[in-house]
Order: sequence, then C-alpha cells, then structure tokens
Amino acid sequence: MCTGGIGTGKSTLAKRLARIWLKKANEIAFLIVVDPDVTFDWMLRRIALQLGVIRPPEDRADLFAQVYRRLTQIHKIGKRVVLLVDEAQIVRDIDVFEGLKGLLNFEVDGGKLLNIILFGLPDLETVVSREPSLRQRMAIHARLEPMDAEEVKRYIGHRLKIAGVEEPLFSEDALLRIAERTGGVARNINILCDNLLLDGFLEGKKRIEEDFVSIVGERLGSASEAGPPDSEPPEKAPAEPPLAEREPISNAVRPPELDDIDKLLVEMNRY
Repeated sequence: MCTGGIGTGKSTLAKRLARIWLKKANEIAFLIVVDPDVTFDWMLRRIALQLGVIRPPEDRADLFAQVYRRLTQIHKIGKRVVLLVDEAQIVRDIDVFEGLKGLLNFEVDGGKLLNIILFGLPDLETVVSREPSLRQRMAIHARLEPMDAEEVKRYIGHRLKIAGVEEPLFSEDALLRIAERTGGVARNINILCDNLLLDGFLEGKKRIEEDFVSIVGERLGSASEAGPPDSEPPEKAPAEPPLAEREPISNAVRPPELDDIDKLLVEMNRY
C-alpha cells in the first residue's frame, strides 16, 4: 500500500512502476478507480481483460477460475503479474477488498501468482484497517511525504536537466522560496514553476529571483500555497488572475504592446 496527500505523486509513481515492470517483461494490470460504487465483479472483469482473458464469463466463480488459469499460464513462462489500483481510497464496497484478499490466495510453489499495490490518499489506511486480514497481508506500507527544501531543489534541477537546460534558471533564494510557498508538494511545485517560467519569459528574464517567486506566487494564490485546507487566508486585495483565466482583450481596445507579446508567443510555439 502506498499512501500520500493530494499532489504528492502517487499516480505518477504508479505509472512509472508500470512502465519499469513492463520493460522487464512482466504482466501489468493498471486500474484507476473513478466511481466510489465500483464493485469487485467489475474490477475482476477488468483485471481478466488486461491479463488477456477472452470473453470473461459473468459468473464470479467462473471468472475467478479463468483468472486463476491465466495467472498460472503467465507464471509458467516466467513472468510476474502486478495489479496496480490507483485512487483506491474512494472504494465504498468492502466486498472489493474481500475480493482482492481472495486473489491473494492464488499461490504456487515458490510464491503468489499475483502481487497487488494499492495507491490512495491517507484515508485508504482507515479503509484497509476495516479488513484486518487484508492489512496483515501487506508486506510494505509506504507513505509519500512532501519534499524538504533540498529535495525540492533536486526535483526542479532534475526536471530542468531532462528538458535540456544547461544553466540554472532559478537562484538559490528563489528555490528556497518555492519550497516554502508550495510546502514541498510536487503538484504545487509544477504549477508555480510553470507560471514562473512563462511569466519570466514574457518579461525577458534570464533568471528567476526570489522576489519574482513572491509576485507570481501571490497571483496564483492557493494554487501554489502550502498550508492545511481549513486554514483561513489573510485578507488582501484581489489578486490578478492567472494568464489563462484573464479576459481576452478585444481588437478595438488592444494596446500596442500586445503585438510584442504575440511575437513572443509565436516564437514559443515554434519550440
């Protein structure tokens, strides 16, 4: 089981693991729960289809048998099967977890035929605790925590390196300010840095400094601000909306300087 707060990277981790294991010639079943009323029969059919079962039967007992035979076939050719379930915390029906526990009973000499990883918000821990026998079968419970300042610095540096950046685009003070404003949450870091780079480009900046992080961060408001969901923000003047949300300016009142911005946007689209 892997749990973590909103935006800490659970879904990204799940997809990354799926790609890595597929490259190692394993069989992967990847389910994303979008309906809290999902049933185990629905889930079992999706697992069967992803593992290559043709025309899965409607009867649960027959479907279990089909999945078992398919898992055995995969095991005989030396592959490991991993089931990844994302957003598992929204499942309401306890029968789903009872069914997953049943799948873990599929074993052969040398180990289990199926490995299961549940990804979800911290609420998942409470859900699973209602099924002690399932909780006892979990070998590992990992928690994704927000990054500290040093991890935020390495995270941003890694993403810039992958993008082909050779020179640092953020000052040390700017990186510390980003870590502070985002609370180390990956999704918040991405949102803030995307806006910093776009606005910095439009203003012709070669390097992002701490004061610019504060200006853009204030404009974004809660989208990049750390803190508990129930905290009350201080009263302040209405912030200017993000670029994507601003009202389009009609040609009749179009300021001349917008022509220069259009040229910049055209240049950006070339890359």
